[in-house]
Amino acid sequence: MCKYCESHEDYYEGSLIDEKVDLGFGGEMRIWSLIDPEKRKLGLIMLNLKTSEQLEFFKSINFCPVCGERLNSGNR
Repeated sequence: MCKYCESHEDYYEGSLIDEKVDLGFGGEMRIWSLIDPEKRKLGLIMLNLKTSEQLEFFKSINFCPVCGERLNSGNR
């Protein structure tokens, strides 16, 4: 397993992407893309730092998109 698809204690540790985007009057948006190997999902999380509103999108995957390793069977 690589540093992106191995299990982490902190949910956001090992993020593929971790960026802040300035939306002007809408405030700053923090965006993460990560792999959750236990649930076998690729996630995109967006947090509006001004309003604390968080949106999450997850897609089921079987293999790490970085190293190609098969993710553990975990929850289906």
